[in-house]
Amino acid sequence: MKRSVPTTTEQMIAALIPAPLPRPRPEPSPLPTLPAARSSGQQAGPAIPTLDIARLDRSGRVSARLLLDQLGWRPGHRVRVDVVDGAILVWPAFDGWPLVGAR
Repeated sequence: MKRSVPTTTEQMIAALIPAPLPRPRPEPSPLPTLPAARSSGQQAGPAIPTLDIARLDRSGRVSARLLLDQLGWRPGHRVRVDVVDGAILVWPAFDGWPLVGAR
């Protein structure tokens, strides 16, 4: 059985579309501050925070080679990973897990 398709195009009915309400522009929020680095077990590193943006690959790994080179973290380097106030904090730790991998 064939379905008949209407040839006229649909149009919005103005009476059913609500008019936008006037709203004041929201005040900008201050940017969050980064959590303070923990001092226990820290190795020597840069004196200023070092930031990078990376994404997960298909296997769940994060690749940030330029950042790792800048920090001097080679494969096998032990780190700690924590989430603090919505930010991921990674710092060196002698007893840390996971290890920086070759990939």
